[in-house]
Amino acid sequence: MPCVAVEPARYYSYNARAQNEELSRGKWCGVRPVVRRNVSAYPVPPVHRVTLAQLATLVPLCLLVWLALDQTVALSVLCGGVVAVAPQVWFADRLFRSRGARSAPELARSALGGAIGKFLLSVAGFAAVFALLRPVAPVAVFAGYVAMLAVQMTGSWLLLKL
Repeated sequence: MPCVAVEPARYYSYNARAQNEELSRGKWCGVRPVVRRNVSAYPVPPVHRVTLAQLATLVPLCLLVWLALDQTVALSVLCGGVVAVAPQVWFADRLFRSRGARSAPELARSALGGAIGKFLLSVAGFAAVFALLRPVAPVAVFAGYVAMLAVQMTGSWLLLKL
């Protein structure tokens, strides 16, 4: 029974000339071809969904705190949440700029630079909140920050599961 190959031999990574000769004689039934994909064809992970989930949690949380407690506490929670979300957006932007095996050193540099930038932005954010916001509720600032980190961890975990 003759075997007919569906894929042309140029997709194989080894000995394409011999395969072409055997294909022309109708004797060869090779293995599946090695599919080479363009790295940029892979989609960027949808990390923006985590940021949107954080914002979708932060705004109603601040409104509830404003209605239940007062404006100072609500504004402090909002500022703490923004201090958590803004550096995360910076880090995600830096991390997913380069993709693929050839850009692995660049990816490592981007990850390190993103982590350092995220830390510095967090420090600067807290410094700005405590220096510029008067009156401030420090517990509410840190509560908003921790709440957004909890949403980030939960959202990242769910993103990896899906």
